[in-house]
Amino acid sequence: MSDFNLSAFSDAIADIAAAAAPATASFATHQHRTATAFHWRDGYFVAAEEAVEAGEEIELTLSSGDKVKAELVGRDPSTGTALLKPTGAPDVPPLTKAGTVRPGHLAIAVGNSDGASLAAFGTVGE
Repeated sequence: MSDFNLSAFSDAIADIAAAAAPATASFATHQHRTATAFHWRDGYFVAAEEAVEAGEEIELTLSSGDKVKAELVGRDPSTGTALLKPTGAPDVPPLTKAGTVRPGHLAIAVGNSDGASLAAFGTVGE
């Protein structure tokens, strides 16, 4: 019989997701869906490029529930990323850099939906 403790493993995964959650924000897309943005650094948030339209009004809902206006300041269709700059300086920690990953490693995807944390668990595919 293995000494593996599934409950402790699950708690560790939940703790990792909870630690990352404050660095997330959500916003309504032009398609009336909710998308997640991540505080990258220096007050900038990164989101999926397809979720943001040029000239649209963006309001980020932080994990605290606070709302801040943001503007699209850059996009890169080749990587699928958009760079958002909130007005003011929200007190949000940036994500920490992950270590090296390879196919088969365990991964946790963390998101935000109207201030509520979301998490999914899986493996790195490539």
